Amino acid sequence: LRRYTVHVTSGPTLLSPLLGAYRVRLAPSRWWWWWWWWSPSPLYVVAMRNCPLPPPPRLRFDVKGCTAGRRARGEGTLKDVNLVEMADEILPRRLPWRRRRAVEDALERDVAFLEAENIIDYSVLLTLARGRRGQDRRPVPGSAEVALPPPYSSMQLTIIDYLQHYTPRKVLETWLRGSLQGR
Repeated sequence: LRRYTVHVTSGPTLLSPLLGAYRVRLAPSRWWWWWWWWSPSPLYVVAMRNCPLPPPPRLRFDVKGCTAGRRARGEGTLKDVNLVEMADEILPRRLPWRRRRAVEDALERDVAFLEAENIIDYSVLLTLARGRRGQDRRPVPGSAEVALPPPYSSMQLTIIDYLQHYTPRKVLETWLRGSLQGR
């Protein structure tokens, strides 16, 4: 947590902000004898802001950087294959040079931090919003916002789901999942 705090306060970042860390333990019930025998260990929960601030997004993509098994069906959050199919219609051909460079620098800095922390399982949340240009917006910590031509007014990029360390258990899980899905 200390290295995370130093990282996010020392420069621009796309890491989704952590809102808090909590320890949850179930309270004993009227079945005290069961509680005494079973007594579960506490559950640790970290809350992070994975959704953008207003205006509400029109399109939302959870991007991992691969296309195998990454197609969403129906409404809701779309995935990598959906983004590739829709890219020509929704994404701008070019971003302003300075804005693009700022986003690339923040992304490279965050990826280097996550790699140093042995975290390689994360996603980029890309949201496209419709709204009036020049609409008052609060700055969104932990994201990069870029103005877009119509029909969308802005695009936000945020790195989410980055708390899973790449442990031997995760390696085995990834290998088994890939084997079962024929990859």
